[in-house]
Amino acid sequence: MSDSRKKLPPCHLKRGGVLQVEKEPRTPSELEHLLSEFNASPYVLGLSNTEVEQLKSRWKLLCFYFKDQLSGFVAIIPLSGRWVEFGPICVASNARGKGIGHTIMSYALEYWKKEGYSFYAVTCHPAVKKFLQESGFVSKSVFSLPRVVLISILLKISWKRIVGSVFFPYRSLTDHFLLELDG
Repeated sequence: MSDSRKKLPPCHLKRGGVLQVEKEPRTPSELEHLLSEFNASPYVLGLSNTEVEQLKSRWKLLCFYFKDQLSGFVAIIPLSGRWVEFGPICVASNARGKGIGHTIMSYALEYWKKEGYSFYAVTCHPAVKKFLQESGFVSKSVFSLPRVVLISILLKISWKRIVGSVFFPYRSLTDHFLLELDG
């Protein structure tokens, strides 16, 4: 196993069981399968293949295995300095309802906080907003975020996202949410 895919300490599920944690998937096809589920989710805007490839070249990834199957992943996208965009986060459809999403979130935030990162997240779905808030994120005005975060958000705006009403950072135009990790 290469250093870049070294195993990290495992995490324990509240309902019993252990998640093994690695910094990259064991096989590329595992990640591709979860990304296809992610893109089919009603909670997120689907990512084009180009966007996925661009993200994969920039993100830091944690993969979570339950009973030797990739059950979920979470990524951060470094911006500048200590700021990172939190997400995407994905739990395999056959692994949902076991507390894996909350465990992944807690583990990832604790792991990356130790590296000194500050987090923000963007979502357009109320259930995802609630999930993020349960993990310590708080709602923010787009103008209260640091400049590097604001620039990152503005660079992501495309007509597809504006017309699709899924990512434009002004509540008066869409029903999106900006969140920053509190503390």
